[in-house]
Amino acid sequence: MKIEFTHDIIAQKVWERLPEEERQLKLVASSLKQRLEDFNSGNGSLLGIKELAAWDSFFPILAKEVPLKKFIADSRKEVEAQQEKEKLINRRLRSRLNIIYIIAGAMLLLAAFFFNQARVIRIQKQKIETEAIKAAQLREAFGADDRQYFIDEGIIKFESGQFQEAIYDFALARFLSEESDTLSTNWIQKAQKGLEAQHLFWVGKWGEAKALIPEVAYQGHEPKSLIKHFRESETKWEELIGFDDLQNHTELKLSSSNLTAIPEQIGEMINLTSIDLEKNQLRALPESITSLKKLDYLDLGENQLEELPQSLGQLTNLQVLDLSYNELKVIPKSIIQLSKLVLLEIDNNILDSLPRGMSQLINLNTLLLANNHLDSLPDDFGQFPALISMNLDTNALQKLPDNFGQMPRLSNLYLRKNDLQGLPNNLGKMENLTELHLEDNKLQSIPESIGTLGALTKLYLEKNQLSTIPSSLTELSILRDLVLRSNKLKELPNTFLDKIPAGWQFFDLRDNDLSQEFKDAIQASSELRLRVIVN
Repeated sequence: MKIEFTHDIIAQKVWERLPEEERQLKLVASSLKQRLEDFNSGNGSLLGIKELAAWDSFFPILAKEVPLKKFIADSRKEVEAQQEKEKLINRRLRSRLNIIYIIAGAMLLLAAFFFNQARVIRIQKQKIETEAIKAAQLREAFGADDRQYFIDEGIIKFESGQFQEAIYDFALARFLSEESDTLSTNWIQKAQKGLEAQHLFWVGKWGEAKALIPEVAYQGHEPKSLIKHFRESETKWEELIGFDDLQNHTELKLSSSNLTAIPEQIGEMINLTSIDLEKNQLRALPESITSLKKLDYLDLGENQLEELPQSLGQLTNLQVLDLSYNELKVIPKSIIQLSKLVLLEIDNNILDSLPRGMSQLINLNTLLLANNHLDSLPDDFGQFPALISMNLDTNALQKLPDNFGQMPRLSNLYLRKNDLQGLPNNLGKMENLTELHLEDNKLQSIPESIGTLGALTKLYLEKNQLSTIPSSLTELSILRDLVLRSNKLKELPNTFLDKIPAGWQFFDLRDNDLSQEFKDAIQASSELRLRVIVN
């Protein structure tokens, strides 16, 4: 059989003997040259991104030929330009989408707002309609005589100085009038003027109050009670003090003098060191009282004070301040500037909060806050370096600040009749505490740190919710009285009875859930029977 070796067969055999990479290189080179010819003749295009990526490894060799090198470079530039164009389009598209999203979100918010507004308007309309029905029913139930009754009642209160109550009566009279009621409206305005004059009188601005009184009178009716109080106070002040030689006084003793106000001229008594205004009927104080820089004693107990001057802190020489048995809801923040204060009594008021920074009262040794409406204390409360006695009985405290207890000199602490459920560990830092009263709370546990109160002699925990007590109590070697009556104790820590110090004189465990076995053990020990009460 004769074998023919044609040109095509020889070429095929040679191709098959070439290495794979070389074959691919030749194919790429052939394709590139063909693409270049087509491009130059106007029948083709530059290389695309996929071809550039696929043939990238062959370009360093192929680019040795100048035409191919330029063709490849031009193709890269074209691809990069196309990519930049696509990025720009994408950025614009994203920007437009973001704008669309923002607009859509705003439209949703607006829709929600208008929907809510429509709902509010609908509710208000229903409320107005309901109130209108009720008003019509009330007007139908009451007659002209009733309207006149409220006006007459308002005038009586107006003349007696009860301006706020008078305003309510005149407002009711106006409400019962179907038409515009000029009379009731005028009375309301006059009563409001009376309130203003009354407040000026209370804060010692007697001149301004006196000038305003003629504007209060209406239809032959005067604020008789206010005028009477004003004249009596002015006469009494003249008799007791006078308005001359005010600077000669160093003491002012006017307790139980039936004073309803004191004049702002008190601020001219610049040499006063002591003021006693206990047991009067004061509702406010003149701001001028805070200019008495020598004042070290101020007794305002048992009055009707509803407010204090905001500049109270300017009395920087004050050592004793008695504000007990008044009607104070707040005390000025400036009180923390009274750094020389030794005794502060604010018990029996209606305080619901205290200002932060009271620990700046570095010389305070007695603080009385019992019988108020306090349900919490500032975070920095309980860090008084000189305090010896603190009374917070009969409030609504639910917890004490974590730092409470940083009072190294405190001897007596009263926290009876609150809502305390626990105590901070820092309580054990009060190394000089001798008496701790925690009766009538909601305590469920006592911290072990209580055992470090080495000076404690009396500990009262009656009427709480304790089901257990810390074993560290037996470390209180000089304790005399421990009262745990009326709790939920079922047992005591192991060996607790064996470790009771000999000095304990009174250990009250009555009204608990202690087992009969425990009670029998107490009764069997003649030594414990004398000191422990379980029945």
